Amino acid sequence: MHLLSAALTDIGRHRRQNQDRFICHDGLGLYGVADGIGGLPGGAEAAEQTILALVEEMAHSPARDPAAFAQLVQRVNSAVITLGRSLSPGVGIGTTLTCGIMQEQTCLLAHVGDSRCHLWRAGQLSTLTEDHSVENEMRRQGDLSGLSAQQRGALTRCIGQPDPPMVDVSRHQLQAGDR
Repeated sequence: MHLLSAALTDIGRHRRQNQDRFICHDGLGLYGVADGIGGLPGGAEAAEQTILALVEEMAHSPARDPAAFAQLVQRVNSAVITLGRSLSPGVGIGTTLTCGIMQEQTCLLAHVGDSRCHLWRAGQLSTLTEDHSVENEMRRQGDLSGLSAQQRGALTRCIGQPDPPMVDVSRHQLQAGDR
């Protein structure tokens, strides 16, 4: 299968700083996005460090299975924690991370946070990730009562905070024409 790739980010209309960073590395078959968390200091730096550490980790010890990919993301998390100790010792820094490794006709996908990954196949759009937010956690528990508007989008998992995040890793078969 032949792969074509491109990446672009846009600051949008409401922000003064773009905290999005992406990886589009055909040589490693590695693609993804990190979006700095606006509620914490150093979101852009967290996203940048995430992408840099991701490329370095993949170049030195490529992940080829779900367990190895989750461990790789944990090492990336450690690199961001280290940076956070110098930039924001009291609070730390944080970012989302959604990235995929393309292997022949398979995409190995790792996800932490709320940067979504979608698949466009045969005219249908499907979401491959689930947001790690307070609202989704409460929805899974079956109780949205007492949920304030401020809590809805609050993340329950991110890269860069002291507790290592649980990384959702999934494998997806690809077909010609997928986007």
